[in-house]
Amino acid sequence: MDEWTTQLDSGGQVDVIYTDFAKAFDTVPHRRLRSKIKSYNINQRLILWIQDFLCNRKESIGVNSEFSSWFEVLSGIPQGTILGPLLFLIYINDLPELCASQDDSSKLYLYTPDAKIFKVVSQISDQLDLQAIINTVKTWSDEWLLRLNIDKCKTVSYYLKYPLLDTQYHIVDGNTTYILEKLNSINDLAVIFDSNLTFKDQWLKK
Repeated sequence: MDEWTTQLDSGGQVDVIYTDFAKAFDTVPHRRLRSKIKSYNINQRLILWIQDFLCNRKESIGVNSEFSSWFEVLSGIPQGTILGPLLFLIYINDLPELCASQDDSSKLYLYTPDAKIFKVVSQISDQLDLQAIINTVKTWSDEWLLRLNIDKCKTVSYYLKYPLLDTQYHIVDGNTTYILEKLNSINDLAVIFDSNLTFKDQWLKK
């Protein structure tokens, strides 16, 4: 909020991409997660403890009192545990640094299991830079098997009175280009942000 309001007070515009990882906790591959944990030079005994926490889990599907055979669970972080959100953040912790290496004026904030990317835009090249960051996030998500839920990825432009620029952002998935829906307000962690940051929708909701 401090960064956004500073830009708006000076007459700037901030474009934000709100991303959503599909079934984030359920799809984190155990082997890849262990490789990332090891890259942080964490104590080997702690790594083995975390490995025991994740491994040797099995699941069965039940329908109308009939149950399938048991299958080994090779991906996913147990939800409802204290360790779960931390392990997920470790898995995606390299994403902000990767984006910053391409454009240090763009910011990416993580909050399990989602991320939002934003940049101050004053010209078309700024929006192209932000689009490049979205492309990087999509490439990263494909590489690390953490699929983006494109239908839930949205964009919002924040400005004081009138937008300076109006550009659509998109995500390319295979041979298909998906235009991201642009909203005038969005629910972000139970706070409703409108384009002018008046929070009028939040007060009306209460």
